[in-house]
Amino acid sequence: MNTRPNERVTVALDLLSKGNSPSVVVSRLAAGWGGAACSRRTAQRAVRAAYNVLKQDFEVSECDRAAMAAQCINLLMEGAQQSLNTNNTGALVACIAQLDRLVGLSHQK
Repeated sequence: MNTRPNERVTVALDLLSKGNSPSVVVSRLAAGWGGAACSRRTAQRAVRAAYNVLKQDFEVSECDRAAMAAQCINLLMEGAQQSLNTNNTGALVACIAQLDRLVGLSHQK
């Protein structure tokens, strides 16, 4: 039996849980992380499966959504502050955009 797909999902789950973006994880899997190199499509399937595992774990854990939102807001605020300190306006705009999506700062039509 070929266990390579499961190995890729395990590696993808590890990389995602460490904060890597899905596109980075797809690129790394396609380049050969977690076994032999594969197509980007195969890597995308592994990342999708890993995301499903993360989602199931989140739903089973019954974590406090308000506490999670507060932590995310805090991280985005810290990122915005670092962006200001380093004069990185692109990162600042990205942090503010994510804050807007998370807490609804802008007027909704």
